[in-house]
Amino acid sequence: MKYQDMIYLYGLKQLSGERTIFGLFHLLKGKKSSQVIQDGKLFGLSNLFGTMPHITYAEFKSTIHQLFHQELVLINDKSQAVISETGLSRMNDSLSKHPLPIHLNGWKYGDISRTFWRRFTLFIQTLSHLLEGEPNFYPIQNEPDILSWVKEYFPKDHSHRVGASELLYTELFEFLSMLDKRDAENIVHRLTRHGKIGKTSLQIAQELRMDPIECDFRFQGILHNLMAYLLKDPIGVPGLYLFITDLDKPYTLTNSTLKTFKLLQKGYAKEEIAASRELKTSTIEDHIVEIVIHVPNFPIESFISESDQKAIIETSTTMNTKRLKAIKERLEERYSYFQIRLTLASIDDQSSKSKERNVTIVN
Repeated sequence: MKYQDMIYLYGLKQLSGERTIFGLFHLLKGKKSSQVIQDGKLFGLSNLFGTMPHITYAEFKSTIHQLFHQELVLINDKSQAVISETGLSRMNDSLSKHPLPIHLNGWKYGDISRTFWRRFTLFIQTLSHLLEGEPNFYPIQNEPDILSWVKEYFPKDHSHRVGASELLYTELFEFLSMLDKRDAENIVHRLTRHGKIGKTSLQIAQELRMDPIECDFRFQGILHNLMAYLLKDPIGVPGLYLFITDLDKPYTLTNSTLKTFKLLQKGYAKEEIAASRELKTSTIEDHIVEIVIHVPNFPIESFISESDQKAIIETSTTMNTKRLKAIKERLEERYSYFQIRLTLASIDDQSSKSKERNVTIVN
């Protein structure tokens, strides 16, 4: 089974037919909507958030339909899909041989790791060429913000460049030494430096005799592992930490949600925030749900009592569903959709048992 097929089957298994296939597509693409963010939390799929940013819907739908024709998934007329017994068996077999990277966490580390990698690779390329006395080369990164960052933090004289080279080599070597040999090679072979052009994912996959999608997922998992490593002990790895020092923020929140969070901290009611920001109250409610997902111990009792939370959780558990409408109807319309969403969002799942401080704000 292709690694991509396994990812799709895993995602559909987690969704359990409670969302359409569009929901999985948007999650893999990394769409930063309140629905997708909450689904990642509710269904234990935050680790896959944004891990396939370049996939098109046509490609995604075509693969899902192939899985359907192979009788690995069942799809109804509402585009809701569930994995079949055969699909579950084949997925589990594939997962046992080619598991998801244990450090993969697209929501928490996806954006910060991508920025880190772009800065780091351009920095290394520039450093290696200048140390060899060759200032003329074609930069592998051309985004203005990346170029600007490297220009600002690049050492100005030869002795400092030598020092930076030695420090980064030592820190990266220490981290890579803790990894599986193939994972270490997955990183090193991508680096462009003087006299050597970095290899593509496909080239590395061929060299490592690995499925290209698995190779890419393992690469992402390594970077996410590195981000956690740097954020845990910034003082111990000052060279590498420099590349994310401005990205190390208190919480993983979208910028708009962060503004709402700051106003909530000042004691504003959601209706007041909506009025002051000229947004719909429903938008502020979306922000509050996102805050509950990612901010440790955020209190929701001002929105729904503990006894009412218990009733919603028990109903969701008894019905074995996270469908808001079904829960709302079973509870005889006593609670708003916002209150139900808020309660479900507050429940820890397997991918968020511990919420760490060191994460980033995303755009």
